[in-house]
Amino acid sequence: MVHIFPGLVGIGGAIVNYPMLLYIPPLLGMTAFTAHQVTGIVAMQVLFSTLSGVAMYRKGGYLRKDVVLSMGISVLIGSTIGSLSSSLFSSHFINVIYGILAILAVVMMFIPKKRTK
Repeated sequence: MVHIFPGLVGIGGAIVNYPMLLYIPPLLGMTAFTAHQVTGIVAMQVLFSTLSGVAMYRKGGYLRKDVVLSMGISVLIGSTIGSLSSSLFSSHFINVIYGILAILAVVMMFIPKKRTK
């Protein structure tokens, strides 16, 4: 049920799911997840959301393979470096980084798109 809302409103799953997974279980008396666990859960959700989106766009012929390849390689390298170095960072640091990125994402959602002819 939690994964319906990000897809429904068209925003990245981490913006909604990260805080929900981090704060709601303890409020309901369940075992709390650590920031590292929540990051892993959200990363897997984003991976499968991306794969399903790519599959659907591919059927419609909307993919630009050069963009997918260049961005895919960059994301793969960055994700690998991030996952290998994640044990070096505290949960607090991970939450601060997430908070900064989430605020930037929200601000960017309200910047109007320039119309092209």
